Amino acid sequence: LIGTDAGLPADYFSDLLFDRDGALWLGSPTGLFRFDGVTFERFHGDGDTAVFGDVAALFVAPDGDLWIGMRYGEIFRLHDGRLTRFDKGHGLPGRSVFAIALDRDNKAWVATAGGLLRLDGDHWTLIGTDAGLPADYFSDLLFDRDGALWLGSPTGLFRFDGVTFERFHGD
Repeated sequence: LIGTDAGLPADYFSDLLFDRDGALWLGSPTGLFRFDGVTFERFHGDGDTAVFGDVAALFVAPDGDLWIGMRYGEIFRLHDGRLTRFDKGHGLPGRSVFAIALDRDNKAWVATAGGLLRLDGDHWTLIGTDAGLPADYFSDLLFDRDGALWLGSPTGLFRFDGVTFERFHGD
């Protein structure tokens, strides 16, 4: 077992993934780290836009952008070495971000403790119970090969085909 005494930057990681260049990104309660195969480096960002704190979700887009969801509700997008920060001023509810995915039109969607959100331009739109969702807390999401959105929540599994939400029940 390898721990902080052997060079790991933290003992717990909430998410990890490889980017298109083969670097390993690790999200933890103490921040975001990048491993190039030799060394771990804490990633802060640039100047006024910095990633500090509890990283909860990571996603690499097909174009190579890294999306970073924070436990306290912010989202960052790393594009060509520059960070863009999204917060309550951009429509986020300020609740934990658990998962991030892109649809076929490259729109970002996030599963949060405050509901399902979609990025429209530079503003996040809440997709809530008024749109047919029977829950406002989602822990995971992904798009299938047909473009349908699947959502996991403490109240069940949901599928959105672009028009309606369907809940799946166990046997």
